[in-house]
Order: sequence, then structure tokens, then C-alpha cells
Amino acid sequence: MMQFNMYHHFTVDEHLIRTVGMLSDIEHGMAAEPHPLSTSIFKTIQNRRALYVAAFLHDIAKGRDRGPLAWSAPASRARCARASA
Repeated sequence: MMQFNMYHHFTVDEHLIRTVGMLSDIEHGMAAEPHPLSTSIFKTIQNRRALYVAAFLHDIAKGRDRGPLAWSAPASRARCARASA
């Protein structure tokens, strides 16, 4: 689904990939100038894998018939269960 407004310029899949890329840039200090607070906080995060998974799944339900919240929690749980099996 494509959604274009002030906050949405990409398809959902491209947005999710870019989100993970930005998170990686923040983690490795490559985005310290535009995101100084995020860069400093990142060092204190104990479970970075969970943050990456949450960032990747945060918009997984966009474009579904039901509202994103009604679909995203079960979909995210199912994907995480499969990944940890």
C-alpha cells in the first residue's frame, strides 16, 4: 500500500527497510549529528535485537482491511514465534 503525506513517502516495505537502516546508522554513530539523543540513548539499550525486530514490524499491518492495531499484534507474535523456533 502506498501512502503519501508529510510522514509517508515510501511503500511500506521500503519504509520498514529504511527504518532498520536508520536504526543501524544510529547504533554505529553514523547519525549522531541529526539524532544526538538517539545516539546517546542507544548505548544504554540492553536488547538491541528486540528493538530491531520492533522497528521492522512497526508498520506490518498497513494496508489491511482491519485497523493496523487489530492486525499487527497477532501478526508480529506469529512472526516472532516462527523466528525463535
